[in-house]
Amino acid sequence: MSIYSENRSAEHKASPAAHPVLLHGHKLMTADVITVSSDNAARLMLNTPIGVIKAQVAFSCHTQPEEGDTVLLADVDAGYFVTDILTRQNPSPAKQSFPQGVELKSGKKISLESHEEIAINSVGKTSVTAADFSLAALKSRVRILDLVAQISEFKGRFTKLSWISDWAEQRASTFRQRFKRSDRKVEEQDVQKAGSLIQQVNKTASLRAEHTIIKARKDVQVDGKRIHMG
Repeated sequence: MSIYSENRSAEHKASPAAHPVLLHGHKLMTADVITVSSDNAARLMLNTPIGVIKAQVAFSCHTQPEEGDTVLLADVDAGYFVTDILTRQNPSPAKQSFPQGVELKSGKKISLESHEEIAINSVGKTSVTAADFSLAALKSRVRILDLVAQISEFKGRFTKLSWISDWAEQRASTFRQRFKRSDRKVEEQDVQKAGSLIQQVNKTASLRAEHTIIKARKDVQVDGKRIHMG
């Protein structure tokens, strides 16, 4: 079989062996994909009725051809172009290719559904903008090296919450905590600094230590119905 490139000879154009179909003034024929260029998927080697030729993938053909595919080939002045993939022998997943980028717009709803897995990969920036955003999953794992979040109001309900950090800092103009039961353990030093400290215990307040030091710059007041010391 002879090999043809995009620069075809006059003998090839006059060859009646291919029996092409004319559509809008262009010649169409079927071909089988032999090889796909590893560095550029738009370059193909095809087996056609007129021999082995080189072709490109048309701009409107977004499904990437693979070896063994039967394709529809257009013979135009600019060269040979694969316009459609007719059949595929290997049950491999279809791959969509948009070298110049793609924009998907709809006046109503866009739905994407998979019975197995959906993967979104981006080497650059990924943005999601929505007036109302909902996310529901049975299990979720989020891994982020650096996260900056700005939230006007946050409400959450957790059955169980556990988090571990090497260093944590909290800042707020007003901070309130309410627990039914609280248990806190500090292995080393616990330092509290406040403008005023008020503790109110309804029942028993107990302070136990090996050494206890109480110092006041001015007055110390101990008031009770009975005071036991010693």
